[in-house]
Amino acid sequence: MLYYKPLNVPTRYHIRGKRASDIAGSIERGIRDGGLGRGTRLPTVRSLSNRLGVSASCLFALVTGKLSLKLLHASAEATARTTAMLGLILFGAYMLNFIMTQLRVPQAMS
Repeated sequence: MLYYKPLNVPTRYHIRGKRASDIAGSIERGIRDGGLGRGTRLPTVRSLSNRLGVSASCLFALVTGKLSLKLLHASAEATARTTAMLGLILFGAYMLNFIMTQLRVPQAMS
């Protein structure tokens, strides 16, 4: 198991926001106003996501510039597809159990 040691990064500028556009705007303002100057150490994605209360994967997509409505739609679709497949597997297991019990297979095996 991996353990992460939190880094205490001193910052003069605090990144704020709950929505992607707010976080991106906060970072842009920090750079434009000089609060996030050249050589300034930024907080890690994990610590920033914890502090802002957003998921690390969404924050990473925002920082890398890959966050888009198309990506969110594809993620939601993949999540729904995976959830449906798990539901079908569980339903199939339940039906197999029901049929085997009705045919008295466990009693015949004992």
